[in-house]
Order: sequence, then C-alpha cells, then structure tokens
Amino acid sequence: MQTISVNFLGHLARHIGSRVVDVAIDDPPTVANLLSALQARLGSKFSDNFMKDGELEQELVVLLINGLNLKQCAKDGQGPLDVHLKESDDITFIVQFGGG
Repeated sequence: MQTISVNFLGHLARHIGSRVVDVAIDDPPTVANLLSALQARLGSKFSDNFMKDGELEQELVVLLINGLNLKQCAKDGQGPLDVHLKESDDITFIVQFGGG
C-alpha cells in the first residue's frame, strides 16, 4: 500500500474541500486504484464532480502526472487507468480548458 498526495487546482478544490488530499492506495498503485481510493475517501464530492459512468470525466477535468496529461503517460498497449504511480509522483487535477 502506498500513500499518494493529490492536488486539486482552481475551483476543483472547492468541490473537494481541500487543495491537497492524501490517499492510501492498494497494490498495484495504478490510476484505477487511485480513483477508487478517492471515491471511497471523498464519496459524492469526488464522484459527482470528477466521474461519469464509473470513468474519469475527461471532458471536464484533466489528471496530470508529473505535469503530463494522463493520456500521455500510458505506454504502448496500456490503458490510462493502468498507469502505475509512485509516492513521489505529482498528481494534479485541473479544469479542462481550450483555446486557440
């Protein structure tokens, strides 16, 4: 079991009630297990604002791992939810944005 610190930026922190949340995640330390641990710890505050149909709501929020979008962290043949995490990783949720 590992403890991961998760940062919530902007108005996302208001949904959670904190800018940083520490969660213990089961082995293997994957994004899927992190999301499950956040749902267990934060309940509807997390599920209602960050999840849709059991998946991360990527239309509204972006999960960054060490500054990279979750989609960029997946290796060949690996799904984003299978990305392995380390306690030292910088995990941050930000609001989805666009421009041009």
